[in-house]
Amino acid sequence: MAIPMSGRLRHAVIWVVVAILTSVVVILFGLWIRGSDAIRGAELTVLQAFDAGHTPLGDAIALTINLGFGPYGAIVVTLVAAAVMSFVARSWWDGVRTIVLIGVPWGVVEIVKHIVQRPRPDSTQLLDRLVPDPESYSYPSGHTAFATALGLAVVIVLLDHHARRATVVTALAVAVFLALLTAWSRMYLGVHQPTDVTASLVLIPVLAFAVRAVWPRSESSLPAHAHRPA
Repeated sequence: MAIPMSGRLRHAVIWVVVAILTSVVVILFGLWIRGSDAIRGAELTVLQAFDAGHTPLGDAIALTINLGFGPYGAIVVTLVAAAVMSFVARSWWDGVRTIVLIGVPWGVVEIVKHIVQRPRPDSTQLLDRLVPDPESYSYPSGHTAFATALGLAVVIVLLDHHARRATVVTALAVAVFLALLTAWSRMYLGVHQPTDVTASLVLIPVLAFAVRAVWPRSESSLPAHAHRPA
């Protein structure tokens, strides 16, 4: 006999299924474009346009993002974000949720990256390379994935704590700006193709809300001692 699912469980299952399907589509698309010379050529033209438009301010912004949202910088930023959200929500559990909301989607993108194994853009076709050729694969963009996951983690925690609408809207606007700025910076530096950053911008929101649907939202799901009183 089938056991009826509660509304919350059904909601979680739907989000997990959507996340899996979206991941599969992103993987299949990545495998397709990996072997397409036409797409590679078109995207190289875009990167060459970015390459020709370098400015001192653009260089400084892109290099700061490259360092701050790289593998080591991202760990520090994640811990800082977790500490801030734990303080804002007055609960250590929300610090843990912040880490999970950032880490799980980011980790899935790294798995997709190793499945698709798309090479980085051809640096010999770019004149003004500001960073060495990364050793990892190109699709999807890890920096863009992290920036998107970071912003959404903050928005989700605020949303679940019924923060003021103006606060949530402001956080969402900052999250969108941060994600788009990071995507721009990766193409500006010539280390990612447009489809690399687009894949992260599409996949991460779905994964983040799937994690939200699965992961407990408050200490009410935990023993009473898990909540830190105000």
